[in-house]
Amino acid sequence: MKQLENISLQLEESKAHLSRSQSEIETKDSENGDLVKEKDNLKTQLAKLTKEKEVMKKKLQAALVVRKDLLKKLEEHEHQIEQNVNKGIEISGLQDQLQELTLQAQATTKEHEDIVADIKRQVLQKEGELLELAKVLSVRDSLVEQLEINMQTLQAKLDEQEASLTTALRNLNEKSIIIDQLHSNMSEKEEAFEQERSGMILKLEKLQDYMKMSEESWKKEMSISSATAVDIENKLAKVKQEKAMMQKKAQAALLARKETIKKSQESEKKYTQELSDLKDDYKALLEQHCQQTNDLNAVQLSYDQKVKEFEEISQASVSQLGELETLRLLVQERDKTLQDLNMSLSETESQACASSSYQAELETLHFKLESMSSELANKDKALIALEQKSKALSERMSCTESQLKKAHAEIKEKMEELARQQQAVEMAEQQHQQEKQTMVDDHLVLQNQLGTLQATVEELKHALEALVCEKESQSHTFISESKELIEDRDRMKGELENALATIAQQSSELQILQNTWAETQQQLSEEKEQLKVELEKAQSHCVELQAEMESHKLHMESLQQEKESTFMVVEQLNDEVAMLDAQLKEARKGNEVLLQKIPGLQDKSSEQIGVIGKEEVQSLKISPEEHEMSLKERDDALLISQALATEKEELIAALEQQLQRQIHIHEVAMEKMRTEVDELQQRSREDASQAKDQDNQTKTALLTRKLQAALVSRKEILKENGSLKEHMQILSAKNKEIGTSSILLEMSVAKLKLQKEDLESSVSSLSKEKEKLIAENDHIINDNHNLSAACESLKLTIENITQQKQAFSCQLESLKDSQTDELSEWKSKHTELKQEYESLLQAYENVSSEMDKMRQLLEGARRERQEALFKAHKYESERENLEKQVGEMEDENERIKEKMRKFTKAKQQKMEELEEENKRIRIDLLEFDDKQKATVEELTIKNNHLEAEIHSLVDSSEALRRKLTEMQLNNVSLAEELKEASSSLEKWHTESKTCEQNMQLRLDDALVLNNSLTAQIESQKTELVAQQEINELMQKEKETLSERIKQMQNEHEAELGEKDDAISELQEIISRHSQETISLNEKVKILEDDKSILQEELENVQEISDKVKNENEYLEMVILKNSERIDELTEAVNVLQAQNTQLSSQLTASKEKATQVCQEEEEQQLRLVKEFEEKLKMFQRGNEGSKNIKKELQELLKEKHHEINQLQNDSIKYQELILDLERSLKASESAHEQVEKELKETTKRISCLEEERRHLEAELTTHKKPSQRGKERFDKH
Repeated sequence: MKQLENISLQLEESKAHLSRSQSEIETKDSENGDLVKEKDNLKTQLAKLTKEKEVMKKKLQAALVVRKDLLKKLEEHEHQIEQNVNKGIEISGLQDQLQELTLQAQATTKEHEDIVADIKRQVLQKEGELLELAKVLSVRDSLVEQLEINMQTLQAKLDEQEASLTTALRNLNEKSIIIDQLHSNMSEKEEAFEQERSGMILKLEKLQDYMKMSEESWKKEMSISSATAVDIENKLAKVKQEKAMMQKKAQAALLARKETIKKSQESEKKYTQELSDLKDDYKALLEQHCQQTNDLNAVQLSYDQKVKEFEEISQASVSQLGELETLRLLVQERDKTLQDLNMSLSETESQACASSSYQAELETLHFKLESMSSELANKDKALIALEQKSKALSERMSCTESQLKKAHAEIKEKMEELARQQQAVEMAEQQHQQEKQTMVDDHLVLQNQLGTLQATVEELKHALEALVCEKESQSHTFISESKELIEDRDRMKGELENALATIAQQSSELQILQNTWAETQQQLSEEKEQLKVELEKAQSHCVELQAEMESHKLHMESLQQEKESTFMVVEQLNDEVAMLDAQLKEARKGNEVLLQKIPGLQDKSSEQIGVIGKEEVQSLKISPEEHEMSLKERDDALLISQALATEKEELIAALEQQLQRQIHIHEVAMEKMRTEVDELQQRSREDASQAKDQDNQTKTALLTRKLQAALVSRKEILKENGSLKEHMQILSAKNKEIGTSSILLEMSVAKLKLQKEDLESSVSSLSKEKEKLIAENDHIINDNHNLSAACESLKLTIENITQQKQAFSCQLESLKDSQTDELSEWKSKHTELKQEYESLLQAYENVSSEMDKMRQLLEGARRERQEALFKAHKYESERENLEKQVGEMEDENERIKEKMRKFTKAKQQKMEELEEENKRIRIDLLEFDDKQKATVEELTIKNNHLEAEIHSLVDSSEALRRKLTEMQLNNVSLAEELKEASSSLEKWHTESKTCEQNMQLRLDDALVLNNSLTAQIESQKTELVAQQEINELMQKEKETLSERIKQMQNEHEAELGEKDDAISELQEIISRHSQETISLNEKVKILEDDKSILQEELENVQEISDKVKNENEYLEMVILKNSERIDELTEAVNVLQAQNTQLSSQLTASKEKATQVCQEEEEQQLRLVKEFEEKLKMFQRGNEGSKNIKKELQELLKEKHHEINQLQNDSIKYQELILDLERSLKASESAHEQVEKELKETTKRISCLEEERRHLEAELTTHKKPSQRGKERFDKH
């Protein structure tokens, strides 16, 4: 039975392990599916990015080609300007125009620089996003590796479970063999019993026949009457002999009946033992059922959590698709900006005359474009590397999927094997029940046989009484003996009735157990079906999600096609704009040719030409301004046109019509100008001899006509420009709406990133909890094995248990002593760690103060540098000195950075040492127990640490307003690492303490089990001793009866030998009475011995009851202590709740401060930008032709942009600090939840202790019952 119990426990444990492994495999399947989906999304993103990069490369190549053409045109313009140096009047007007154009060019260069800076920022953002994607891929790799490791561990566990199942099957086969042997023995005993019963029935029939024959003969002799007295005496002697024979036969029948009763008692004992074993099995099954229900609940919770995580991941994928769309829009905007830059460059080059300053600006733009191309090439390489990584991930995922399929198949096979084993166990139980029923039927048959035997005995007694009536003297002795036999028979009947009642009770209990077992099996089957239904639902949900993902992919492909079509339309527009620019250039060349011919006509039409020149100058002054306005409006229109593809087609049609009109007008004007020029040349050659007055008049008339035509064309162009301005205003409004939508999208992207970080933190916490559960399961399995071995050793060697208890108590005392010593050592180590942490904080504060000083110095240097830049044209020598000082300060900064690096390395080493010490402490603490008060104290310490961390974070937030350099970022990162280390230390402490508490509880449970087992064993001892004593009494009674029978035989022989001497008979009677008195005295002695034994048993029972009372008192004390601890824990929980509320309020305040800081920083940025714009305007007005000032202003702008980027980075870091605070708040809340769980566990343990107390009281009552029975028997004797 013990082996069956162990096998059932092992089977249930294997079932639990299999259910857990199934749940883990299902969760891993869902995680793998999520990873595959994310991998597909990443692949699509990479493909899109590659396509976008190719488009960008093509556009950059086109821009470079346009730039080369522009440079060639600039060189041609320079040659034309050198030819027109001799023109005095026109040159003055052109110089004014050049000054205005230079101002405009400077403004355009500023705009271009701003645009380039924006593009650089966007590129940096792209790079950051690519880095984030790379990090996500690395995290995925690590997750895949963890899944592989978990799969290996699961396979190892499955192999172990298979081995345990094989051993269990072997044990079952051995038990089945033993049961078959027992059945065969029972069948043999039943056959022997039936043979004996048949023999007894034959003997009784012979006796009845003989009695009838004797009665008939006696009647005949009485009827015939008197023969001689000698015959009568002979007859009496014969009758006496027959009577002795009958008595002997009756005694033999009684002995046989007693033997059958003994056999029935033995069988009843066996049945009772089997029933007790079945009860124990039923209890174990109930416990295992409870464990399975708990495991199923845990599996359901984990399944729900995984479903939530899957939904969150799907939401994150949707958000990532939104991010991709925003990225596409950004890329389109970049393309627009590049096209606008190309257009603006071409137009500025066509309008403005060549100058050395403008060429320098073009060269800078060329360098910027080359740098952009190199950056794009680097990004292409990074994308190729990412694609390779994604391929490797896909291969790994395929491998893991195949492994998971294999694991599913193995699990299914093992579940089938378990079902077969369960069927075998049920068959064995049915056979056992059938055997019990057969035994009950046999018992009823035996009762019927006993009834028949009793009837025959009564008939024999009646016959004997009829014969004994003649001799009353002899009948008295026989009557007394018959009364004693009747009393024995009545006793045996009562005992049989009691046995039958116990058997009926046990059968009813068996039926109840069978019903409960069937109910539990039905519940388990229902729960399995529910789990299967839930799994099917989850699988269908996964299929639906995959279909949705495929639809999203198709939608993305359609969007890509639309994007490519828009790019083609934009390229066509660019080509058309380039054509228009070429036509404008040709028209301007014609105007310049006309201007060259004008000085030949200066002699006679100087007044008219002056008037016309003034008008042309005014028109030239007006035209560039109009062109600039039109260019700006075109820039805005192109930026918005890419976002609105539907409106572009209509605009393109209108623009094509307008362009055709302009081309037609320009062609007509050019043809007119050519014809006029040809006519002038011919007339000048033919009419050279004619008078100068006629030539002047004709030429003036022609010039007036040309000017009128030019004015008409200019008016038409102005009208067209007005219509374009209105259209551009509409497009600018649309652009603003798109900008607002892009801001909203950026906000959503930031929220999604926060959600992703929360998901990652939750995943890491779940993995940690899994590892904890695995470790606890291993500990529980080891404990179960140890307990089973201890139980076997207790059952085998009962005497050695007391010695083991004493040794165990000594070990406990030694453990307690060692625990106190190690606790003192741990406390000392903890104080040392606190001191080291405080010293590190002080060093950090000192470093921060030094950094403040250095920042102040750097700010002073920057201010001096700005003043020197403003006065560079006056104090060049001072500027050089300031540059030297700045170089020295940078050297000093580098030295400080090196010092900080050394300091960080030292800190890292210290942190590693601290981690090693923590690991050692954790290993030491796992072996020992700790109390719940220590946990409360540690929670208070944690709260103090959290408060200190919050104060330090508030101080760091205040310092962020002052500190805006890269050194501060390094310090903040160091502080965060220290805080994370402290939080990890605290977590390790809590984990170690929880493990110690679990170990202590297990030790307590083991002690309770040992005590209960010893009590059961002692009760069994007492019962065995009582049964042995009862058997000895029965044997003694048998011996006395046999002696009495022998005495009666001797008496009959004496009576036959001494018929004549009645005196001798009387003496023999006296001797008999004396012998009877001796036997009675012996019986009295035996009864006295029984009384002493019963008194000893009563004393033992009283001692056991005293022990039980003491144990009850101890349990009550434990319950009181636990209640006090619960009260203390509730108080600690309330304190923690208050502290959590304080922390949340502090968090809200810190968030408000952070928002205020961001607003202030933005306001400062705006102010700085406005101031610099004003200064730039002043410098442009004061120093128009100074290249050095332009360069200095550019450097200042770059520095300011750099400072703005630093401010943005600081704000991002501040947000990260706020997130860390929120995480710490969550950690405190999780600690609060753990405390609540511990409270629940303590309440459960208290309930378990109360149940054990009730069991002990029931055992007391069971021990008192046999003592009372013994007393009653003693009173009867």
